Amino acid sequence: MRDRVLRDVVRIARFATTAANRAQPNTRVETEGVGGSLTTREDGVIDKIIVDSLRTTFPGANVISEEAFKSSAAATHTDDDFIVDPIDGSVNYTLGGRGWCCTIAHKVRADVDVGVICRADATTLVYAQIDDARVIYEDGNGATELLRPASSASKVSL
Repeated sequence: MRDRVLRDVVRIARFATTAANRAQPNTRVETEGVGGSLTTREDGVIDKIIVDSLRTTFPGANVISEEAFKSSAAATHTDDDFIVDPIDGSVNYTLGGRGWCCTIAHKVRADVDVGVICRADATTLVYAQIDDARVIYEDGNGATELLRPASSASKVSL
């Protein structure tokens, strides 16, 4: 199951990042927060893409989104949660830069099980399966294990 979660979350993160890239030239700031934080129209659009994709792929799973959390007092946590930040680095995104990413984590009970960070180029990812303590870096040239107990870094096929 965990391998399926990782595979599907990577797919969703790549899809959302590609959509965010297409929308970036038309970015419009909707709200500005304390300390320079801001929300763009695209945050909401990409959030909807991710949330809808997660709910379709994992029926019954709870999705906690940074964008939805901003508009409500508290998030409801369950034993099976996905935690989403659709555009992490909104200031860079708004300025047309590449220093942003889409992030999705899967939490089972109190522990994060899978985490995915998809950089702005939509081909560079860092993801982890926490139980295995594996951390994978993937770019257009393949995937490399950055961390795995009792083994050296090696190329992997994913």
